[in-house]
Amino acid sequence: MEPLWYVEALLVLCMSVILYIGITDTCWYRAIILLTLTQIMAGWIGHSMNHNRHYLMWKYSPWSGIFSGLSSKWWGFKHNNHHMFTNRVGKDDDINHNYAAW
Repeated sequence: MEPLWYVEALLVLCMSVILYIGITDTCWYRAIILLTLTQIMAGWIGHSMNHNRHYLMWKYSPWSGIFSGLSSKWWGFKHNNHHMFTNRVGKDDDINHNYAAW
């Protein structure tokens, strides 16, 4: 799947502008909303980067981890396993939960 570079660049630009506004905003509740929005955008950018097979997307995927606070290698491995073994007990970490602990 070939990335749409203008979409990726626009997302990164918008996220950067919103992040700057959120960090410099003196109104705490607006800042929380803007910073939450940047986390959502960072997650989608990272999702796109980790799914894409284009070498530039793989090269820059660690930057998405910096913005979202997750390791792109860890998330990529976990998420790709989820796609290979969707909802298979023992294989898909997204469904392997021990609710008895709660």
